[in-house]
Amino acid sequence: MNLELIEKQPLQHILKFSIPSIIAMILSSCVTIIDGYFISKVIGEDALAAINLGLPMLFVFLAVGIMIGVGGVSLAGRRLGEKDVDKSINGFNQTLVTGIIACIILSVLFSIILKPIIHHVSLESNVINIIKLYYSIMLLVYPFMILNIIFGMFIRCEGKPNLFMINSIITTILNIFLDYLLFQV
Repeated sequence: MNLELIEKQPLQHILKFSIPSIIAMILSSCVTIIDGYFISKVIGEDALAAINLGLPMLFVFLAVGIMIGVGGVSLAGRRLGEKDVDKSINGFNQTLVTGIIACIILSVLFSIILKPIIHHVSLESNVINIIKLYYSIMLLVYPFMILNIIFGMFIRCEGKPNLFMINSIITTILNIFLDYLLFQV
């Protein structure tokens, strides 16, 4: 990135980075709404309740992933600004490994404590069964979601916010298509 150009036109560069990020965030929210629609209409209210009861696990993954990603991209971006590409790549690699290890630990931890927690809450047995089934799968998927977030941060740090926005558009359309296709059963 050309720092002199950024200093001359700060508003243009703020918009260049913020608008694609805002679009990506809105699309992520749309995915949640659309998934909720298909789940409630096709599987039922119990499934939607079960999924919503487990959302704190997702939020823990997101919190840890964003914390690791922001820290890593800050360090790597600083090194990149100093023209020290090797240290920047090293920061990226360390962030990626840390994110993977943290997600594996969280997945194992939640897999262990999920059953005891849901049995101490008074829920109907069908909701408990849905929670067990859904989150046994999602605890394997969440690490990939977190890695996608971390990659998005690094893509923006490289000065390519539109690339991540395009990725978000494609994955959102794919998610909607797969929801429609798979919930036709």
